[in-house]
Amino acid sequence: MPRNTTVIALAWAASMLLSQPARADGPFQATGFKVGEVSDTTAIVWTRLTLRRKRNPIDGPAVSVEYVKSGDEAKPRGWTAKAIIFEQGVTVRDVREAVPGTDGDVRVLYRPAKSDADWQEVDGLRDFTRQFTLSELQPGTRYEVKVESRSIEGESEESALGGFRTAPPARDAARVVFTVSTGQRHGDRDRPDGFKIYPEMLKLDPNFFIHTGDAVYYDHLAKTVDLARYHWQRTYSWPTNVEFHNRVSSYFFKDDHDTWKNNCWPTMQSPAMHDGPGKTIWGEAQKNWFKQTFQESDATFRILVSPTPIIGPDRFITQPLCTESA
Repeated sequence: MPRNTTVIALAWAASMLLSQPARADGPFQATGFKVGEVSDTTAIVWTRLTLRRKRNPIDGPAVSVEYVKSGDEAKPRGWTAKAIIFEQGVTVRDVREAVPGTDGDVRVLYRPAKSDADWQEVDGLRDFTRQFTLSELQPGTRYEVKVESRSIEGESEESALGGFRTAPPARDAARVVFTVSTGQRHGDRDRPDGFKIYPEMLKLDPNFFIHTGDAVYYDHLAKTVDLARYHWQRTYSWPTNVEFHNRVSSYFFKDDHDTWKNNCWPTMQSPAMHDGPGKTIWGEAQKNWFKQTFQESDATFRILVSPTPIIGPDRFITQPLCTESA
């Protein structure tokens, strides 16, 4: 970035922070924001308002699920959830590491270009989120983003800062760096403020990031919509995750653990497919889409990113579980 651009960006950020005195009663943006589906001229900015500036303490009350043996062999894993147990009679908004949402308005400002925008109310039915589609962007450009929040009474609160880079023009040769990750179980956290991989990926200054699924693990605890959202709240309020996604655009896959449980899919009717020539990891629509887009593309490099193996899975068995056509 040219030096004069850096100076302007810092001045903009400084003036913004000075003009937005923090209010003790919010709303806040403890889960930051995300930028997704970036093309050469468009992007989507996901925002969320939170009741508190930080996640609930890690040593707060817990929530657990009591299971009983179902006695039904057709029941996946043979267990049924009997009860959801909250310590000390609290709700999901009060348990450890939760980040409850709250009402309010948000708006997205970005530069170069848009220095003003309309306020929009977050949607309480969607965990107090709001998405904004940015259009008519310039290809191959680094955009700075400011997400502002205010209370339903119209009083402004803190702003979240970040940015993203649009794709280069289709006919231009350009250096593109991207990173890929998968399998982000909450218990795998490896530093006090989150995950080591995020600041390491930031050092590479990636154009974008791909998460190939299992961003959260619903398996044992997500028995209600609120508990499912709790998984996302606690994972994406870690400072390492917030800083990374505020600064790097993303593409997310949905895999088995963030659908329901291990080795499942959204329209699952049985625990597993039977071995045979019809067994496939990809469905017909997926294979047709891949073949068509691969053949139509005139890009120098065509990269396939898949959360599942093309041949496999590689298990200790005498016969292959499934095969894919080349």
